[in-house]
Amino acid sequence: MSTPEKKFTHNYTPEKLAEFTFSALLDMKGRALKNGSPDLVAMCDFEIAKRPPAPGNFDTVSMSYKSRTGRTPSVVEADKQTSALLVESIQALSRTYDLSKETAKKLSEGVSNFRAHNLLSAEGKAKVGGAKMKGRVAINNFVSYRLKENIFALCVVLEHQKPVSEMKYIVLAPKSYLSNYKDLDQLIPITEEDDLGLIDGGEEFNTYGEALTVFSSLIEKVAPKKS
Repeated sequence: MSTPEKKFTHNYTPEKLAEFTFSALLDMKGRALKNGSPDLVAMCDFEIAKRPPAPGNFDTVSMSYKSRTGRTPSVVEADKQTSALLVESIQALSRTYDLSKETAKKLSEGVSNFRAHNLLSAEGKAKVGGAKMKGRVAINNFVSYRLKENIFALCVVLEHQKPVSEMKYIVLAPKSYLSNYKDLDQLIPITEEDDLGLIDGGEEFNTYGEALTVFSSLIEKVAPKKS
């Protein structure tokens, strides 16, 4: 006797969906459509309508000239928008999980040379990776959280001379946390001279939404929820 398919149910409310990032809202709407949940679709549409437009196709920006930094307008725009996406994502996670430096220090007591991470730069933007600072890539934006000996980071990377459609979406984490782990030099252009610190590698994803989903799941595993 065949087991009847379990009907899709949910307990999402407009208040819960308001905490979602733009990418996560789109993913949730797709799931709701697939599972025939019109009330959830309507709530997602309502929240999406309140947000700024999602980043479009960066390649539609003219690439016929370069800025003073030598980067095309499409790369400059992609740099700004991916930084904004990362900020939005980590801020949304911070509303659910305690990612403060103070809590990370308490939970990491006893770990020698522990240094809690700032989630964002001093200007409130996504941080810029060493590969970009050393001129090895055109874009290297990231946000990160450190707990004990481990670092968890969500990154976007674009190599030089690559179209923005070939942007890399990477989650950096210890090997035991990821399904398709690769060493860092397979993900980001680096040399033996580079100081990798505690980061040895991670996993690359096809879309930002996929990378964000995995990064969010890691934060859920390691960071305490806010009461």
